[in-house]
Amino acid sequence: KLLQSAGGSSRLSLALRELLLDGEGRVQAVRLSAVLQAAMGIAADTSSQDGFIDFDAVPKDGASTQELVDFLMSPGGQSLKPLLIRELGQTMDLAMRTATRQAYIELQSQLRPRIMGMMLPAPPMPPIPLVTGRGPRLVSPEELLDALQPKLNTEEEIYLESSAQIFLALLGIRVDPRKGLDLNLSPQRVIQILTSLATQRDEELQKAFSQMVQQSRGRSLISEWGQDLAGSMRDLLLQRVTKL
Repeated sequence: KLLQSAGGSSRLSLALRELLLDGEGRVQAVRLSAVLQAAMGIAADTSSQDGFIDFDAVPKDGASTQELVDFLMSPGGQSLKPLLIRELGQTMDLAMRTATRQAYIELQSQLRPRIMGMMLPAPPMPPIPLVTGRGPRLVSPEELLDALQPKLNTEEEIYLESSAQIFLALLGIRVDPRKGLDLNLSPQRVIQILTSLATQRDEELQKAFSQMVQQSRGRSLISEWGQDLAGSMRDLLLQRVTKL
C-alpha cells in the first residue's frame, strides 16, 4: 500500500532502504522479488492471513517479468528506482563483461590464419585512440578489453548465476540454461562496442547495451531506464579508464 500511495516520500524511501539493502548497501534479490510481488497483491504461501508478509520468501506463482516491469514504470514503482539503478547498472556491467570477453576470444579465433592445416597466431589488431587522465594515447584492443571489461572473479560469477537473475530479467536479458546469457554480440562488433564504452558518453553507452539485448515483446528496463543506467555504467567505466 505504501508503494502504491506514498509516491516518493522520504518515509517510504527510508523504509525501502532498511528493508531491501544489506550491510554492504546491495539490493537483496529475494526481498526485492517479495516486495514487488506483494505490491501487486501476491504473497508467498508462508505469509499469514492477518496481513503479515514474509519478505524472505517469494511466491511460487507470482507476477510475470513483464508485469513487474510495468509496475516499476508506474507511479507506485518509481520509489524503487533510486535503489535499483545502481544494482541494475552493476548487473549490466557483469553481463557486458561476460559477453565482450567471449566475443573477443571468438574474434581472435576467426582472425587466426590457417596454412597447410596449421593454425597460426592471430595478427595484431590496430590500436584504438583513447583519451585518458594522462592525455590521448593509442591502446591495443586487448589492453582496452582488460581495462574496461575485466574478467569476472569467482564472487561475481556466482552472483551473476544466482542473485542477479531477477535483475537480468528486468533488464530484458534472457538466460539460456545451456548457453548462458543470450546477448546479441557478434565477434565482428566487439571492437565497436569497446570503442563505444571508451567514450564514456551516455548516448554511446545506451546505444551499446541496447543493441546487445535481444529485446522480447513488451518493455524492459533497458529501454525505459536506459539513460539512468548509462549514467551508472559511465561511473564504473570512468574508474577503469583512469587506471590506463
